[in-house]
Amino acid sequence: MWSRTSPSEFLDLKSATDNYYAGIEATNKGLDKSRGVQVMSIDDSDLQRVADNNVEAFKKTPLGKFYFNKIKEQVSNSNPYSTKEDIDN
Repeated sequence: MWSRTSPSEFLDLKSATDNYYAGIEATNKGLDKSRGVQVMSIDDSDLQRVADNNVEAFKKTPLGKFYFNKIKEQVSNSNPYSTKEDIDN
């Protein structure tokens, strides 16, 4: 939704970050000796690598700032003993 007061189109977090993951390709995970085949897949480490490569740039966008502030608020509200350092990391 666009409005005159909105700096950019509002997207949910998935829609805002889908393009980061669109080109991800399976990587060789080695030989599965029990089946005798090479395993090609996308695993958590592949997804984490994509996130790590894009998170700082996303945090600088208006939408990224919005979502990171929302996450910080949720962490702060769910754990009253969290410090500012905990929340910022």
